[in-house]
Amino acid sequence: METTNTYTVILHKPRRNMKLSVNEYVLADVIYHLSNNPENRQDGWCYASLQTKSDMLDLTKRTILNIQERLIIKGFIEKNERGFTRTTKKWYKNTILPVGEESSLLVNDPNLDEETSQSDEDFSKTGEESSHYNNINEKNNNSKNVQYLPLAERLKEYIMTNNPREIITTANVMGWCNDFRLIIEKDKRPVNELNCVMQFSQNDDFWKFNILSAGTLREKYARLYAKMTKKSGNLLQREQRQGGNYVINKKPLTE
Repeated sequence: METTNTYTVILHKPRRNMKLSVNEYVLADVIYHLSNNPENRQDGWCYASLQTKSDMLDLTKRTILNIQERLIIKGFIEKNERGFTRTTKKWYKNTILPVGEESSLLVNDPNLDEETSQSDEDFSKTGEESSHYNNINEKNNNSKNVQYLPLAERLKEYIMTNNPREIITTANVMGWCNDFRLIIEKDKRPVNELNCVMQFSQNDDFWKFNILSAGTLREKYARLYAKMTKKSGNLLQREQRQGGNYVINKKPLTE
């Protein structure tokens, strides 16, 4: 069967201005072109399934889903009640309108944080919330909160590993960003130490069934730290020796 060659032209200057990873940019571009296909049967919406997008980009369905959620939060795509997606005006203004040197006139969104180094399997989400997430993001619309999303997503991953039936919504995770911000900025807990305490809380036979949110993690932080240092005093030293990339199940916890 003949295969149609497909490709994406990546405009790296707009991509960097928008703080998008290569995969984020490519998926948004795919959604833009599919939703604007003249033969589109859904009136401007991309109705391609996760599997179709996965096959197109050689990425797992989980990765596609993660990237889509990041793009929604950053305001570059939106999703309707049927789960169809399309790019927003923000995407159009930043990628379609700029030509040549006009790329320097990209919309400077003060809510866009510095690009993170998280992998596409992680939720490293920054930027302006789309209208789809306005209710979720009422208390997290400050970009200072959103930069802590990698920590929130890591805690979710730990909790779901220990408690597969635990229900954790996107709203929960977004709310945890504020808790992590308070732990680091108000409580003055070092990130390396926080990574260790979070891991310890989910490895301890008692605490892993009691620390089910970032708010509880913050509330019980002192007790967790005391027990951690007493039980395994070399954990933090090992974390510090690895420069803040303490490896848990071969997945780095980054700042």
